[in-house]
Amino acid sequence: MDFSAIGAIVSSLNAAANIVKTGFELGKDSAVTSRTMELQLILVGVIKQMSEIQTQALAMQRRFDDLEKENLRLQEFEMNKDQYQLQQPGPGAFVYVLKCGPDTTDPVHWLCAHCADEKVHSIIQFAKSTRDGRVHVCPRCKGEIVVAHDPSEGSIQIVPRNRDGAW
Repeated sequence: MDFSAIGAIVSSLNAAANIVKTGFELGKDSAVTSRTMELQLILVGVIKQMSEIQTQALAMQRRFDDLEKENLRLQEFEMNKDQYQLQQPGPGAFVYVLKCGPDTTDPVHWLCAHCADEKVHSIIQFAKSTRDGRVHVCPRCKGEIVVAHDPSEGSIQIVPRNRDGAW
């Protein structure tokens, strides 16, 4: 969209309004003066409308740019999702785990399954240690996973929960 053309139209209309104003000031005939005033009012209205159109066009351009950025982000997410595998580290807990390969340079990490389903890359972070185990939290949705030692099985158990205690 060529916003400079809209700006040029507004400038031209301003110049025309000034010419009409000058004609009004110089006009001696009442009919000329009356018509000049009418024309001036019309031009002022057109200038106002063009200015509003220009403002709307700029807002639409910003929105278009934002949508293009979001589209690129989603395309990048889709391209990178093959690098992750959905895993269930424990009953009721799901995470996306980075696949290890010869070209992998990132450390192994978990992505929040909830956020990944919304096409947002959010790495689950260690938050604290409790008597139940180590608490890991998604910084975006605040979902929690508690990594606890189960003495009867001698393995790690994943207990998913959020701030309300449920997932």
